[in-house]
Amino acid sequence: MDAENANVIVTAALLVAAVAAVSYLAITREPPSPRRSVVKTLPIALLALVSFVLGGPWLLTLGLALGAIGDWALSRDGEQAFLSGLVAFLLAHLLYVALFLQLRDNAGLMAAEPLRLAAAVLLTLVAAVMLARVWRPAGVLRAAVLIYIATILAMVWFAAWLAPPLAFAGALAFAASDALLAEETFILRKDAAARQWIAPAIWILYCLGQALIAAAFLFAIPVVQGVVRPA
Repeated sequence: MDAENANVIVTAALLVAAVAAVSYLAITREPPSPRRSVVKTLPIALLALVSFVLGGPWLLTLGLALGAIGDWALSRDGEQAFLSGLVAFLLAHLLYVALFLQLRDNAGLMAAEPLRLAAAVLLTLVAAVMLARVWRPAGVLRAAVLIYIATILAMVWFAAWLAPPLAFAGALAFAASDALLAEETFILRKDAAARQWIAPAIWILYCLGQALIAAAFLFAIPVVQGVVRPA
């Protein structure tokens, strides 16, 4: 594909993704429907397309695609749909961990930027508190939740060692959205007033996290041993 056509596809995909992401905010509280599922799935699916067209790392492209699959699953009702979404996002996090590991060459970064270490430690403490809060209500899903939280923490810690701050900021936003999702799924009552704002907050943090991680590897990080494309 020539550069001109690639730019047209990328620009169109990003515009549609942005419109879909904003549009979903208006229907986050609606009952499951095909329209709602499509609108929710589009933004990250189109980011995966952008990564593919730009020749991004295959780990990033596949991670974004799995995120879109998870979005579709979580837009549906039922425990099976929830478990499918959980598995899709778990695999996406593992792919991001593998991607971040390929660039772990900044041994002095934590010392140079202690705020990164503080943020990672704070998130670890928040994750421990969240695990304690959801342990009883999670029931038979306890093992799955434990594995999922451990994977999120691994993603955040490895992202903290990447020089461009976009990836780390994206990982933090992604983790924050998952923490709120756990609160909504396992702890909040069906009639809780917090449900009015927590769903939009989850969506905003999630989209921001995915977008920042994608931008880091497509535009901010230079080529390292053939892992990423030129900025």
